Amino acid sequence: MTPASGLINDFEFYGFWIASLVAINGDIARELASQFLALAEQQATTAPQMIGHRLMGMSLLHTGEIAQGRVHLDRAIALYNPVEHRPLATRFSK
Repeated sequence: MTPASGLINDFEFYGFWIASLVAINGDIARELASQFLALAEQQATTAPQMIGHRLMGMSLLHTGEIAQGRVHLDRAIALYNPVEHRPLATRFSK
């Protein structure tokens, strides 16, 4: 995996996560989301952390862990800054 500083440009990692989620391979999707979030939390910027919480929240929702997923999605929403993060909408939306 790339260093934490390159997370928001790591489309390969994001692609693996999306493929796992769509293939209903929840264990792998959760593991990838967990790795992404752990690296993102080492950064001072909020964009990778916001994306990491979104990945984890969606992974948990898709594996039936709705309450835990909601916690991560609420955190992603709290970190969202419309001005700062607008360009990411076309990169990380699904």
